[in-house]
Amino acid sequence: MKRILLLIFFLFVFIGSIYLLVTESSLLTISLIKGSSFPFGTFSTWMGLIAFPLILKYGIKPLYIPISNYHKSYNVILQMIVFFNLLWGGISYGLAGNWSFSFGQSEGFRGSAEAFRYFETISFIALILPVFFVIIYGIHTYYIKEINQKGKRGFLF
Repeated sequence: MKRILLLIFFLFVFIGSIYLLVTESSLLTISLIKGSSFPFGTFSTWMGLIAFPLILKYGIKPLYIPISNYHKSYNVILQMIVFFNLLWGGISYGLAGNWSFSFGQSEGFRGSAEAFRYFETISFIALILPVFFVIIYGIHTYYIKEINQKGKRGFLF
């Protein structure tokens, strides 16, 4: 039951984050902390990036409670992805020099157009890692099931 509730919670966070970004909601520009430049959009996006791999963890039961060594390995990889996505906000702040992740108004590296390219790359990696993870996990799981069904002969023979 706990796993299902966490799955629903993280689905809600992820879908909510995507909805706000796609609709370009005015909520994204509201400052979370009075007198600061920490907009709700930054928080929402950050939480969405963290929620994405957690949906996989709680949505795929053998990853929530590993049943084999390879599931344990995938669980560790998934935890590393979550950790990377936790770092995303801090890394992005370091590149932009602000919490609204505005670039282009700096003479040095921080906040520059070059820093923006790094920001784009890191953001893309944070989004695509869970996608690659689920594809590789799915293919690996499929082949393991095929090998187990066909015995030690292998998949192709």
